[in-house]
Amino acid sequence: MTTFFLIVFVLITSPLRAEWSLYRGDAKATGVSTATLPDKLEVLWEYRLEKGWFQATAIIVGKTVYIGASDDGLHAVNLKDGKRHWVFPVEYGILASASYWKGKDGTETVFVGDNDGILYAIDAEKGTERWKFKTGGVIDNAPNVVGDRVLIGSQDGKLYSLDATNGKPIWTFESDDQIRCFPSVAENRIFVAGCDGNLHIVDFDKGTKILAVDLEAPTGSTPAILGSLAIFGTEGNEIVAVDWKQGKIVWRFSSKQSFRGPVACRDDWAVFGGFGRSVHAVDAKTGEEHWVYRTKGRIEGGPIIVGERVYVTSTDACLYVLDLKSGQLIESHETSDKITASPAASDGVLVIGNEDGVLYGFGKK
Repeated sequence: MTTFFLIVFVLITSPLRAEWSLYRGDAKATGVSTATLPDKLEVLWEYRLEKGWFQATAIIVGKTVYIGASDDGLHAVNLKDGKRHWVFPVEYGILASASYWKGKDGTETVFVGDNDGILYAIDAEKGTERWKFKTGGVIDNAPNVVGDRVLIGSQDGKLYSLDATNGKPIWTFESDDQIRCFPSVAENRIFVAGCDGNLHIVDFDKGTKILAVDLEAPTGSTPAILGSLAIFGTEGNEIVAVDWKQGKIVWRFSSKQSFRGPVACRDDWAVFGGFGRSVHAVDAKTGEEHWVYRTKGRIEGGPIIVGERVYVTSTDACLYVLDLKSGQLIESHETSDKITASPAASDGVLVIGNEDGVLYGFGKK
């Protein structure tokens, strides 16, 4: 690769970004934010849908929140007061998260896929369509954006690499089953955990298979990349850590619960939740458990790490704030209904939506 593209990869795949412009905060899907949140959260605002619900994780860019809804499309909302900027309508609703891209010419675009399998490129300021691309299946997770490429997986079993400026396909990688995860990127490699029971490692430039690691179980969980490890959950009731350079599983964390939400990783910490109503923190290098915290509902979204705290949601309708090192509860906030999405955080505000169709902004009044 040229020096320019190497610089682009370093900048865009770095987790040290305060904005939450991608589904898990960065292209590696680490679930880590460098934003600062107040010691005690308060509800700043509520944004309510007239019908439908929120399943997607929000993204935050500047002073705007972008989030898909089951009702009528992608919503753009002011981060500070929760007032609507615009809604981009789609016929079949959006359950997937969006992503943001700023082109070399300063053009700002939001990408999001819908339940009809269409990936839309939307003007971030105006809420108007730039282009769209049709896949052969439902899109139920977010695209990744690296350089001028958009990567999107579909339930048609294919991973698409598109030109971000016009939506033209560059290459297509085909697996043996649905692709339902965010395609993580690190060191010119794409990581896709598939329903075919494999972790696929794909060349970013060519779209060719470099390696496939047998997981012994299907998954739609997003791989979090921490150094040479890809860490994610499977339907085999495990969290696995794959050394993607050597192509082998280095540890397994087994449980009686399914793990579908993504893992948050930083330093030697890996934090995740599952359907067994518990949050776990383990040593990212060994899988040895540090602590566990029990909730009253399933954990379908992924935790995020902000400073020395973990923020995690549950289907018991609560947002939990835990101490990263000890797992002790710092505070919790009850919302009006189940939460299946992950939180997003930027500029002193944490944002989550729930199945009652309410989007909450938490911060300091």
